Amino acid sequence: MTATLAIIGWVPPIVGHPFMRNAFLAGTGIAAGCGAVGYFVVLRSQVFTGDALSHVAFTGALAALAAGVDLRFGLFGATIAVASADDPAVPRVKKFLEDSDAEKKARASSVIPQR
Repeated sequence: MTATLAIIGWVPPIVGHPFMRNAFLAGTGIAAGCGAVGYFVVLRSQVFTGDALSHVAFTGALAALAAGVDLRFGLFGATIAVASADDPAVPRVKKFLEDSDAEKKARASSVIPQR
């Protein structure tokens, strides 16, 4: 009980600062967004793709730094270029669009659990 009160005693001074309130609000939104996107990344088995793109983003930012331009140009440019050039979903999307409605329903029912 005493430990809980000690932890609660730290909260008001921290959230008393406006930048900390903004940080908690931004962090909550980012966490919710990442959780939603992460669910679909795992569902589509693209976890290693996400990991590879994070390494590409770092390399692109370093290349932009070496070129003397804004880091964000290199980060987003390299990530978008590699993601669009090596997208494993493109053949699956084309096949899905060419399939008949019965095949689409069968595939969707095998991925999405029915209640």
